[in-house]
Amino acid sequence: LKWLIHPSIVHCHNIFKTQHHLYFIYDHLPGYPLSDLLPAGISFEEDLSKYSAIEIIRGIVSALSYLEQREVIHSNLSPESVILFGGSKVVLINFG
Repeated sequence: LKWLIHPSIVHCHNIFKTQHHLYFIYDHLPGYPLSDLLPAGISFEEDLSKYSAIEIIRGIVSALSYLEQREVIHSNLSPESVILFGGSKVVLINFG
């Protein structure tokens, strides 16, 4: 994962393992998961402009296209693994 360099994919700085665990060191992302915008009762019009929704989708598709070109599968894609920050900036995390 260290060789994946894309603005919509979390950067992995280091990977190391101990006898019982595998550790990944990623960028700190000061944002919130897409799932925070999706609970019941939240109106699309109130919380997410049409422009922001398009930019979020564009970021997700761009990251998935980049991964597909490198034959990498994101095995855990969900609203919880899409982090939003800075308006409509999107970063995929949690590759499973």
